[in-house]
Amino acid sequence: VRSGPDAAQPGHARYDIHPGVAEAALAGADAELLQATDIELGRFFNTLVLRGLKTESEGGGAGVEEAARRGVPYLMRTQRWGEAATLLERLLQRDKSPDTIAFALPLLERIAQATA
Repeated sequence: VRSGPDAAQPGHARYDIHPGVAEAALAGADAELLQATDIELGRFFNTLVLRGLKTESEGGGAGVEEAARRGVPYLMRTQRWGEAATLLERLLQRDKSPDTIAFALPLLERIAQATA
């Protein structure tokens, strides 16, 4: 299903996938493919954060929070602890809401345990 604010713009689309469909696809996916996907999506979201920070004075920083939040799980699954911690730091610098803190603290604890 094509949806979302970008769906109406030419060249932009957002597709929502039912969680059951996504779960079934993941269950049948090859482990190497899943790892490659995690690596590439971690790079993608990390790049979005860096780009947002670099272009912040021109209004490019608006997506930093969302990109950081979305990128952390991919980085953690590939044990890229430093990059994940940096994205969480960027997220917490911009959003100190209870929901964001509740999201970030367990991940930071896991990173600390993994890198101790």
